[in-house]
Order: sequence, then structure tokens, then C-alpha cells
Amino acid sequence: ISEALHPKFTKAEVEKLDENQELARDLFGRRYLPGFVGLNNLNKTDYLNAVLQALAHVRPLRDFFLLAGSCQQESINGHNNVETEDHNSSRKRKHSKSNNANPAEFSHLAKCFSLLLRNMWSSHRFKSNVDPHMLVQAVSVASNKRYHVGKQAEAGEFLSWLLHQLHVGVGGTR
Repeated sequence: ISEALHPKFTKAEVEKLDENQELARDLFGRRYLPGFVGLNNLNKTDYLNAVLQALAHVRPLRDFFLLAGSCQQESINGHNNVETEDHNSSRKRKHSKSNNANPAEFSHLAKCFSLLLRNMWSSHRFKSNVDPHMLVQAVSVASNKRYHVGKQAEAGEFLSWLLHQLHVGVGGTR
């Protein structure tokens, strides 16, 4: 049950996602290919679903958020940790040459996006489709209801807004 509700991925699993051709089965015995699952349409959220489906297949973005869900700092930062001496103290700290993102510090929107991607790419689903309700609610709150259930919007504008919010939500600068 835990794997279905909160899927986690190792770096090795993420690296093999694009090679996977094995169909998974949901609880009803229906087969599906992880990553190629339908999203429930929550009353005029088709623009949102189209953007999410597209972003779910942008490999660097997908890999970052799949590994972020594991809440293991090493999975996100990679292997390029370097010990440096802190000038303000005598202790040594580990710094990464790559991204210093800490999943615990992600915005609520970024956490919801990560969970949705992990659900889309999971081979341990209860159903062969995914409900984006939690992310849609987070989008509605973060956008001050500019994008919400029951209101149609332009996919290109939403894509631009969402990418900016994700960038800021994982610690990027404005």
C-alpha cells in the first residue's frame, strides 16, 4: 500500500525508465505502461492535464522530481560532494557542485508536483489512471485562483507560470 500511495525511486530505477517496455497491472488487473497513464479531468482542467503530461516526459525535470520524492539528499545532488572548511567555524561541511535542493524545503506546489510525477511513473498503482486533485488544489492556492477547477485557461500561459513556480519552489531565484 505504501508503494502505491507514496512511490519512491532510486537513481538506478530512474535511469532505466525510458528503456522500460514492461506493462504493470493495477488492482483490477488492467495493464498500463508507467509514465503513460491518464489523468482525471476535474471539470475544465484539460489544459492543466496536457501541460502535466508533457512535463512528465521532460527527462531532466522528471528525473529531478522523481528523485526528490525519495527525500534522500544524495539522490538529488548526485555524487559530486566536496568537503570544504567553513570560514566561520573549524568544522568541515559537505557541499555539492550540483543542485543543493532540499526536498523538505520545497514549496507545497513543488511537493505536490513531485508526488504526481511519482504516481504517474509508478508501477505499483491501485488504478491505471492518476488523480491530479492535490496538485490542482495547490495550483489554485498558489495562483490565487487564476488556475482552478471549473475555469478554462490557456495551456501556454499555465506552462510558463508553472515552470516559474516550480523553479522558485525548489529554491531557485526569481
